[in-house]
Amino acid sequence: MNDLSHVFWLGGGSGGGKSTVARHLVERFGVRLYDTDRAMADHTARSALGNLLERDRRFTDQVAMETRRLGLTSIVVDGSRTEDELAVRVAGLFGLGHPA
Repeated sequence: MNDLSHVFWLGGGSGGGKSTVARHLVERFGVRLYDTDRAMADHTARSALGNLLERDRRFTDQVAMETRRLGLTSIVVDGSRTEDELAVRVAGLFGLGHPA
């Protein structure tokens, strides 16, 4: 298997703040971002809200199982913390150190 120790995943439901935290990490630490919102924009635009929420729940559950199986570092972003709190916590969990 390829070494994925450099890959970090932010998971959670729609509107939880994942993209916002990711942008903070890009700005503060210069990490590279793969934005699945952009990659899946056409699919998301076609989804009704109920379908989207169910898809989010299933996707988040699947990602949680896969990250555990692969031993990847992850944190679920659910809207219960401020953007800055999340950015600091995620940076610490990801071992990013101090902002650039």
